[in-house]
Amino acid sequence: MKWTTFSIFCIFYLALMLFAERRPAPALHQFSAAYDLSNEMTVLHAPAEAQDNGWTAAQIPPQRLVSPLVRLEADADLQVSLQEIVRYEKEHGKIPPGALIVGRRFPSEL
Repeated sequence: MKWTTFSIFCIFYLALMLFAERRPAPALHQFSAAYDLSNEMTVLHAPAEAQDNGWTAAQIPPQRLVSPLVRLEADADLQVSLQEIVRYEKEHGKIPPGALIVGRRFPSEL
């Protein structure tokens, strides 16, 4: 009798796993955008401004507000080339995930 109960449970469990509704993983609170930091006033745009379930400015953990800074040389349009990224990684190592990357114009263009 115990084997019958165990077998029914296994079949039910297998059917449940095969036909259960697959839900996507919950969205992480991620927000990324490009900002011009050259003016004297920097504004924090919290994820709640773009997403209904996003963090407000008070809910953002402090460790999410600090990241490595990478400064790359850019052309007149502030476009960073692939060659510049390769040059930077050869000199300084791989760009860490989550790094804040800023472009700086070549000294001759300032």
